[in-house]
Amino acid sequence: MTFIEGNIATVISGSYRRHLPGMYRLKRLLERKGITVLSPVGDGAINPGEEFVLLDADPIHDHRTLQDSVFAKIRRSSFLTSFNEGGYLGKAALLEYGYAISIGIPILTLEPAEDPNIRPYTRLLSDVIGPFELKDGNALRHRLRQPEHQAS
Repeated sequence: MTFIEGNIATVISGSYRRHLPGMYRLKRLLERKGITVLSPVGDGAINPGEEFVLLDADPIHDHRTLQDSVFAKIRRSSFLTSFNEGGYLGKAALLEYGYAISIGIPILTLEPAEDPNIRPYTRLLSDVIGPFELKDGNALRHRLRQPEHQAS
């Protein structure tokens, strides 16, 4: 299946502590493809590296209210995008995966999901939008590997 442009929205789920710059690069790439990215918002963190990272555009700082707003954005999404670089999923991302799965929202991952319980609920983002590259100034990363369960 290839990507068809239209009124499509997503939330990028991942570790704000470990992967926020890459998540913003992915956000820009998706927006260039006509996909509305509902989260993350803003341009960066106001408390990078802390346990609960706050973004510069977060209107409030209450953790539960912010997480509830992400759940609301997932409900409005066509799919959940997972920034699972290096196979890493943080605790909040796992919570968001479970939420998306429970309400029937597809999950598209940057890299193949490693966990055998999660893998059946995911597809590679590149399988849907086509091959892409994320540049960070030092490296060029291709996310084109096929998950083992989909390999022929």
